Amino acid sequence: MKKSYVVKADRVKLPIELEDDEWIEVKTRLTVREKRRFRYAGFTRMRNVGNEKNPQVEINVDWDETETARILEYVTDWSFVDHNEKPLSLNSETLGTIDEEAFNAIKKALDKFVEEKEQEKKSLSPGTDSGGRLKTISS
Repeated sequence: MKKSYVVKADRVKLPIELEDDEWIEVKTRLTVREKRRFRYAGFTRMRNVGNEKNPQVEINVDWDETETARILEYVTDWSFVDHNEKPLSLNSETLGTIDEEAFNAIKKALDKFVEEKEQEKKSLSPGTDSGGRLKTISS
C-alpha cells in the first residue's frame, strides 16, 4: 500500500502539572501550514542591514507571540474553567488571561510531548538505527 503524506489529525490528552488534574488535548502531528504559522507568527520586522559585500538581515521576533501561536496550533481543547466553572474558550485572548503557572504548565507538557514525538520519529526513520543515527553500509 502506498504511503499517504496527508497529515492525519489524531489527538491525545495530556495531563498538565497543576493541582486540579488539569489536562490539554493536542494534535499528534501538525501540517506544514500549521508549523509555518507558529514559526513565523512572532516575526515583527525583517530588514536588510548589510550591503552587497556583506549581506546581513536583522529580524525582530516577539517570542511571546511565537509561543502563544505554537500552543494554539497544537492544543485543541483543555480542562480550564472560569470563576463560574464554565469552560474557557481556547483562543489567544483567553490564553493571555491565564496565570503564569498555568501557561508554563501547558508549555512544559507540550514541550515534553513534542520532544518525545521527535525522538520517536528519529528512531523510526528509514536508514537509521534505534538511536536515530544513520546506518552505515559496508561493502
